[in-house]
Amino acid sequence: LPQTKDVQGTLVFSATDVGGGSIARIECRLDNNGFELCASPKVYQQLGEGAHLVQVRAFDDVGNESDIKTHSWFVDSTPPAINF
Repeated sequence: LPQTKDVQGTLVFSATDVGGGSIARIECRLDNNGFELCASPKVYQQLGEGAHLVQVRAFDDVGNESDIKTHSWFVDSTPPAINF
């Protein structure tokens, strides 16, 4: 997983309807929370330490659902320790 010390994550994405219709809505989910309406860029703040997973799905104007796309990363905001 990509690692970062930032406790804020910004996800940029887009959706298109290859069938010629239009996108009715996009939904995002962080970790094990429920899907919510979202738009790009989606900003997540005050993320805790550890692994995080965002899932994104889109629906077109007739109700077809896209495959779910995912993005994962790891927040490590703990400084290293020096031992003698």
